[in-house]
Amino acid sequence: MRIGINCLNMLGARTDGGATYTRNVIEGLKKYGGQNEYDIYIYEEDYKEFSKLGSKFFSIVPIERNIPKPLFRRILRKLLLVTKINTPRTLAYQSNKNNNTMMFHTGVMDTNIDIPGIICIHDIQHEYYPEYFPFSLKSRKIGYKRYADKAAHIITDSNYSKLTLKEKYNISDEKISVVYCALSSRFHPPHNDSIIRVKKKYKLYNRFLFYPATFLAHKNHILLLRAFSSLKKKTKMQLDLVFTGNKFIGHPESSYPGVINEINELDINNNVIILDNVADQDMPAIYSLASLMVHPSLFEGFGLPLIEAMACGCPVACANNTSLPEVAEDAAIYFDASNIDSINNAIMNILFEDNIRKNMIQRGFIRAQRFSLERVAKEMVKVFENVNNMIA
Repeated sequence: MRIGINCLNMLGARTDGGATYTRNVIEGLKKYGGQNEYDIYIYEEDYKEFSKLGSKFFSIVPIERNIPKPLFRRILRKLLLVTKINTPRTLAYQSNKNNNTMMFHTGVMDTNIDIPGIICIHDIQHEYYPEYFPFSLKSRKIGYKRYADKAAHIITDSNYSKLTLKEKYNISDEKISVVYCALSSRFHPPHNDSIIRVKKKYKLYNRFLFYPATFLAHKNHILLLRAFSSLKKKTKMQLDLVFTGNKFIGHPESSYPGVINEINELDINNNVIILDNVADQDMPAIYSLASLMVHPSLFEGFGLPLIEAMACGCPVACANNTSLPEVAEDAAIYFDASNIDSINNAIMNILFEDNIRKNMIQRGFIRAQRFSLERVAKEMVKVFENVNNMIA
């Protein structure tokens, strides 16, 4: 098989879970993709980052970003009486030129492509929390449903996400495969010199709780801040709270302005650290430095930080909702993400109960092995083979 991987709009400056997932897919298939040929479609400006991955069975194909705008496309189609615009700078042209058997869309699906498509849908949280998407709700509802209907097959990140797709979109069980997210090979306990360097670089001198998450409302930063403020008052301990993640500055759905207002209202400015531009190679050391990783999200399709933390020896406290218990199993302390006391009880169990902490770390190491690049890549290849047999 010659499989196209559509990574457009999923790389570049993006640092969210979708971008991390896409990078991990590329890393896994490069090492464990079998004897298939792969064409990785990326925008030209991302080519330098990924060009070194090219090999006999693994081609990196740059696509120009400056394609005609949708309105311009529609006008041209009407004037020229064509159904699509197919030029050398489009994904449709390149995939036909390369004779791709199928196209795996890691995020946004190009519906102009004629070859069978597999779409990865991480979650459909907008169907459950529409109030968090005042700007993008309409496009999400239309786009996700169209992708699901058009795709020959769907890959999703968890059994929980599969259930939501079946419930909301009435998709058959056979059309959806669950392939868990892969853990990048860089996540493991770092060497001590790396820990020292990162500690100094980001000035992480106190004990701290760590929450790596994009600044969107469902990530629940504000309730975590309130829980943290209450914990500080109750314990009087020297403790910081560290955030990393895309702030979505200027985006109408960003929760970052509200987070800053809450920090000021609670008067915890000196104990909340928001790190900018954290290098990927520094993340394992930050996990290792943290007293624990706390994950209070209200909705997840998977929850990559859980397994990243576990692989680095960082104990995990997380919400008991959506996909998170499926991913963490017995390797986390759970809490009700809507209840401050529940959040703080979970945090204190790890901070003050040494046996619990050690147990969570050991269980975390074991659980993280389930999400190895090799295992996940081979599961994905099996889906490709099944879809190929179906369309043959």
